[in-house]
Amino acid sequence: MPPLTLSVVVVTLNEADNLRTTIDSLQPTLPDSSELIVVDDGSTDGSTDFLKDRDGVVVYRTDRVGIARARNLGASWARGETVVFSDAHVRVPADWWAPLAAALTDSRIAAAGPAICDMNSPEWKGYGYRYEGPDLLDMAWLKKERDEPYLVPQLCGCFVAFRRDALEATGGFDVGMMGWGLNDSEFCMRLWRLGYDLAVVPEVEVLHLFREKFPYDVDWAPVIHNALRLSMAHFAPDRLAQVVGHYAEFTKYPQAMGLVMARDLCAHRQDIAARQVRETELLFQKFGIDW
Repeated sequence: MPPLTLSVVVVTLNEADNLRTTIDSLQPTLPDSSELIVVDDGSTDGSTDFLKDRDGVVVYRTDRVGIARARNLGASWARGETVVFSDAHVRVPADWWAPLAAALTDSRIAAAGPAICDMNSPEWKGYGYRYEGPDLLDMAWLKKERDEPYLVPQLCGCFVAFRRDALEATGGFDVGMMGWGLNDSEFCMRLWRLGYDLAVVPEVEVLHLFREKFPYDVDWAPVIHNALRLSMAHFAPDRLAQVVGHYAEFTKYPQAMGLVMARDLCAHRQDIAARQVRETELLFQKFGIDW
């Protein structure tokens, strides 16, 4: 089958009414040459049942493979030249896709994201983000710099558009990451090292539901594992030592480090180093990240 202009991949897990709201928001905004894919990663609440009679939406079911694998699978099933990953708790404006796709016409830009607005407080807006310190989960959202698209160090994976060729060239999200936490950050860092840029498109504003509680269980050992894996794959020794020192204080640290040692980190790190175009520290310098 011929490629399409746009594919939207929504990964969901026990999203209840949020998923319906998201699909109802997304579907009317899509161009004719597009598709909407939902990857249900093991929901037990029946939240995707309403889609069995919904024209124009394709549902794939996976069995708790995690956000990285679920997104990569969604991208492998998609046919669009632009692939958009969306959380299952967003609302989008009309014609959101055109400015993002336009930003991706620059071959140096692998991904473009909108301004992210808090669904409960829409006046709050973030324009990409950056690391605040060795607690990699503590990210600082960036303020708006100008109206036109511009480069940022990190984009939120809650809603982000990729060029298909960049996804394929880089291998997509790191499947060595486990469950929730820092999947987006690792991919953004890897894209930088492989010579790609990320752009925020301020004219597009997407509402995102920031939640205090997940609709599924989160084990913090895999989350800390993700922080350690990201750091060991990408950071220089002194910066890595700061991250390890921070997380070593957590009770789940020994279990997390055991998970790191049990996975394919060495091969992942060596592959990135062999293909590296830019060093990690250059990103910190370019965007004034100082810790």
